[in-house]
Amino acid sequence: MDVTIGVDKGSVKTNIQKFVDAYNGVMTTAAQQTAVVQVGEGSKPVTGALVGDATVRGLLAGLRNELVKTTGEEGVRALADLGITTQKDGTLKIDDAKLSSALDTNFEQVSSYFTGDKGLMVRLDKNVGEYLKTGGVFDQRTKALQATLTGPGGIDEQRKALDMRVGKIQERLVAQYTAMDQLVARLQKTSESLSNQLASLPGFVKKD
Repeated sequence: MDVTIGVDKGSVKTNIQKFVDAYNGVMTTAAQQTAVVQVGEGSKPVTGALVGDATVRGLLAGLRNELVKTTGEEGVRALADLGITTQKDGTLKIDDAKLSSALDTNFEQVSSYFTGDKGLMVRLDKNVGEYLKTGGVFDQRTKALQATLTGPGGIDEQRKALDMRVGKIQERLVAQYTAMDQLVARLQKTSESLSNQLASLPGFVKKD
């Protein structure tokens, strides 16, 4: 009895689609966080939280570099050979017919391209791993930002110091305005007293 082991190409296509979706998710989020949107003449543009961030630029550059690398000498050497191309916004698009054809005719090469010793997934995992590992780029960046926020001389301390300065300025202003209010009240009282004194003098004629 012969046993034929079939390849679940549908599952492979699904996983390739998941990879493309995940990559596109990174590109879309990065684009949103680094966007500079003009809102009108004379108005400051609205900028994303990570505009100009070197960490994001480095991550995206590394991912793009791995995607454009070719492997092997023939057959499936690049994503384009699988019908996966880069669009103007940096996201990936799958030509389903071309991908299906590649899986039908060059399945082993497709597998090697993604998971071989120098396959795309291996290279991407190594590249992204430098960002995600403990002590990696993201970890160091997060700790640095946290230190800026709560560490000695950080934003929290600066805010407290600013609150104290504002409080002292407020106290001084209140004292100054209170003193001025008292002076004005005294001036008014003195004016009324003087008016009354003048009115009681002989020969004083009060004008209506």
